[in-house]
Amino acid sequence: MLYDAGADLVVDWRSSLQDVTPIIATTLGRLRIETSIDLFGEDLNEATMIVAGKTSDIKYVAGDDDDFDTVIAAINSLIRSTASFRKFRSCEGTDGWRYAALSNDSWSQLDSTYGPTVDTIFVALDD
Repeated sequence: MLYDAGADLVVDWRSSLQDVTPIIATTLGRLRIETSIDLFGEDLNEATMIVAGKTSDIKYVAGDDDDFDTVIAAINSLIRSTASFRKFRSCEGTDGWRYAALSNDSWSQLDSTYGPTVDTIFVALDD
């Protein structure tokens, strides 16, 4: 299900928001979620993201010790009615992040079918 969805997002701590936002937009597009991401700020390290009329400002600067989980939690707050990203637990303690994005129906199907295994692999990120 995850492989077929093409919904895997990998972020290295050295990545810039400018590098990652096109991947986020593509991932959300695969989930049929239209999004607008307008980059601004020094080195385009901040953005305003709009989904279905809801807006959130996001920022990621590696040198500021920003945590990409905060970016994903903000995105989840915009897409919550349709889908969500969850973080792979295997990336905790590493120098990067990895997330999976699925529709709420797909997450529910995984949760009901594999329950504790899903909780072992993923952690939900709330805003």
